[in-house]
Amino acid sequence: MVDPSKLKRLQILLKKEGRTLSPDEIEKISEKLKEESLKNFATGLKHITERHFTEAIKWFQLSDCKETPLIIALLSLKVGDTFLFGEYMNEKSKKDCLEKLEIDIFCKLSDREIILTKDNLHKITDLLR
Repeated sequence: MVDPSKLKRLQILLKKEGRTLSPDEIEKISEKLKEESLKNFATGLKHITERHFTEAIKWFQLSDCKETPLIIALLSLKVGDTFLFGEYMNEKSKKDCLEKLEIDIFCKLSDREIILTKDNLHKITDLLR
């Protein structure tokens, strides 16, 4: 089981070219997109930057991007939904829309920033116990 006090310290950061993105920057990226699935994905990213994690999950579920299961698993972990975490952690995912948008997701715990991958998410879960 995850320790709730450690879970509160887990931060999710979106970075482009090594710089943390703000909600306004994600909004500007989203406005330029034409494809509906990619727009839904970008809206989910914007909600992450606003710390509206359950709302972000909804938008990622509307997207066809191939890395959404991993992102939803991370967000489920953050909000403490172990059932949803288990469901999405077992799904296949690979880089897709994050590469198109040239954005990376990092998990920050204490002073460590760890890029989001399936293996790293397992390690993060262990660190949160």
